[in-house]
Amino acid sequence: MFKGLKQLYPGANIAAIDYDAGVSVVNQANRIKLMMSIANGLDRNCTNKAIRET
Repeated sequence: MFKGLKQLYPGANIAAIDYDAGVSVVNQANRIKLMMSIANGLDRNCTNKAIRET
């Protein structure tokens, strides 16, 4: 599934979050926080690039 999404959206930030009973809530939260920090960094890079091009 990830491969198909990456082919359609090469710049997509995709993270697998396990919601099984054996997975801790802290682990889930950490994965989401990591995904969001990567997205924030990518957004900053795009904004800086757009500013330099103008």
